Amino acid sequence: MSPAPLTVQGVARLRAWDHGGEGLPLVLFLHGFLDTGRSFDDVCAPLLGRARCVALDWRGHGQSQMAGPGASFHLLDHVKDLTLALEDLEDRFGKLALLVGHSLGGNTALLYAGALPDRVPRLLLLDALGPPAEDPSEQPERLGHMLALLSAKKPFAVVADKDEAIARLMRNNRGLTATGAERMVRHALVPREDGGWAFPFARDLRGPNPVRHPEEMWLTLCARVTARTVVVRATNGYVPEGDPIPGRIAALGATMLTWDAPHHVHVEQPDNVAQLIGTMLDAGA
Repeated sequence: MSPAPLTVQGVARLRAWDHGGEGLPLVLFLHGFLDTGRSFDDVCAPLLGRARCVALDWRGHGQSQMAGPGASFHLLDHVKDLTLALEDLEDRFGKLALLVGHSLGGNTALLYAGALPDRVPRLLLLDALGPPAEDPSEQPERLGHMLALLSAKKPFAVVADKDEAIARLMRNNRGLTATGAERMVRHALVPREDGGWAFPFARDLRGPNPVRHPEEMWLTLCARVTARTVVVRATNGYVPEGDPIPGRIAALGATMLTWDAPHHVHVEQPDNVAQLIGTMLDAGA
């Protein structure tokens, strides 16, 4: 069954995909960079009747608001959107039971859970545990690099059909299979008047992140999280085996699982992710 769309109020107005289930525990899914909430469809399907699964499209992604020319799309912008959107969703469906985030979505979820620890009882991070740390002395140059590229952003490429979109995603994402890529594009592509298809991403998503925090900030943030936390690390993903990961895991008091998978674990192993979510809900993890 196709999920019913909702509009929820972030700083930008966001599309939320509601898979239904009156009175069931609310599980909120947060997708990664250049993805959409619909890529979680095959994770949500096995959870029907077990949880109320809702997946956001971030600002500038999918069917959410593009937020206007010159808008920013950085982690703190997403955290603000998440805060207001979750308040809206909890008014409709009851308190959050589990927050699930992949990549950018996981980093946003981690920031939110550390800033407002009493709002998140359970946290599942899919190949995400905060961005790399950076010394404060490097911040002015990073900011200058971002500002220098403001006028150089180009629209995302147009493709002829879904097969070309799948091939493009596989080229740009190491280890991603055709099956996984198809799960990401099947509901995302937007038809154009010229007969082609566009990716549903705002041009202003391009460009470097203007802020990287020192490791002390991430350790302090992780120590504030009270949610029972599980981190899934993909062997062919972006969470390294060594530093700083052990320190962040220890500060979180989290369980870390390593799966033989590429970065997009939710589209490559949706049944395993759904089973893990069910276990976390059943065990109070």
